Amino acid sequence: MKFTFHCTTCALVEGVDVSYEGVAIDIQDDGIYRFQCPRGHERYMEVQQERFQILFEIGFHAITDTYYREAVSSFTAALERFYEFCVRVYIIRIVKMSGVELTFESFDRAWKQLAKMSERQIGAYIMLHTSLVGAAPNLQSSDVRGFRNRVIHEGIYSTRADAIAYGDGVLRLLREGIDILRSRFGDELGEANNWSRMAARANAPIGANFGLMYHPTIVSLIDEGGDARSKKTLAELIG
Repeated sequence: MKFTFHCTTCALVEGVDVSYEGVAIDIQDDGIYRFQCPRGHERYMEVQQERFQILFEIGFHAITDTYYREAVSSFTAALERFYEFCVRVYIIRIVKMSGVELTFESFDRAWKQLAKMSERQIGAYIMLHTSLVGAAPNLQSSDVRGFRNRVIHEGIYSTRADAIAYGDGVLRLLREGIDILRSRFGDELGEANNWSRMAARANAPIGANFGLMYHPTIVSLIDEGGDARSKKTLAELIG
């Protein structure tokens, strides 16, 4: 999977039609996309989407490319990174309520203590969600978690149907969780997204000429209104 970028200097400053000059770049883990356009402009771009949104997109493409085991792995990673994003949102709300100050750097240092402890990450998500929403979040069933573990840890091969069903379940949880974030934590959601931008830009050279790209994904943090795709199941999207 690649992202395609266009030179905004050419488009906005020099008035060049860059629609046919896209530069395709593999997904970068640090969130920074470096390229040089045909006219020699060096650009640094970042995508607005969160890691969990991109991971779900990778899972979608894995299914269409017939890599079903990899799809299950990507969907699982998307859900886990969504839990992390929610923890950021909830912590930002708690910090506001308490009146203390918390920087992204401070949160990041604390989160690194849980970085390799997925069960504790889920525990943090459950307790923060319950405390702020007033009810425990819906999670994957034990049967679904069992399937996930057999695929990821035991190396079993998933069928296409099982991968789609698993991805559909993850998609429902993501959409349900995002609806709660939008309706109850809109300001904090935006701040958490800004934290992601800060983390990405920390990896770029000082003074880098930056641009921001919004890449439409199946899982969206914004309300896209009449976009029919936002209501479709994974099976319907794959076709």
